[in-house]
Amino acid sequence: MDLFCKKKTIMEVDYSDIEKFISYHYGFNFDLHRDQVDLNCNVRFITLSKENMGIGCKMSLEAYKETGKGVYMFSTLMRDLCNRDLIEEGEYIILLGA
Repeated sequence: MDLFCKKKTIMEVDYSDIEKFISYHYGFNFDLHRDQVDLNCNVRFITLSKENMGIGCKMSLEAYKETGKGVYMFSTLMRDLCNRDLIEEGEYIILLGA
């Protein structure tokens, strides 16, 4: 019996590269480690697709664009970058380091 499985592409990105990318596109220094809930993990997984944001995310995003301040902004910023065609839809593994 064969095991049924699908192949898929997963983008692997170092945290320092994603910090630089986010900082460049929003004009504020972004620190992924400060933004994360669980600092004990070495990777962060996120699946992105183009989709509308809820009102809370939209408000947080607009505030971040103006001030560079916000909490737990990583997912919202990544979705915004995807919606703006600056990054591809798909699955990402962010390597947070040891």
